[in-house]
Amino acid sequence: MSLISGVIRYASGLSLCRGVYLHVIAYNNPAIRLYNRLMFRCVRRLNGFYLIKRQHFDAFLFVYFFNGSRSPCSPLEVAMFVVNYMKNGIKSVAS
Repeated sequence: MSLISGVIRYASGLSLCRGVYLHVIAYNNPAIRLYNRLMFRCVRRLNGFYLIKRQHFDAFLFVYFFNGSRSPCSPLEVAMFVVNYMKNGIKSVAS
């Protein structure tokens, strides 16, 4: 069992818990693909969330909902995430 699936299994057994949240640096495309494959949903971009070597980097906040909870995201927010994700992917391929 992976760490992520273990955390989801444990948290979903807690009656008051409605989801597992995680954040990932915006340029970590392999992790973003993994979280999408595992059915995590991106709920927000966190501008300047990380400070690494005196440089700020954005992060994405992901959530895996359970126990009757659902995403507060609108279809527009989801579409904006997809567009930004594709832009970042194109930039990383071009560089």
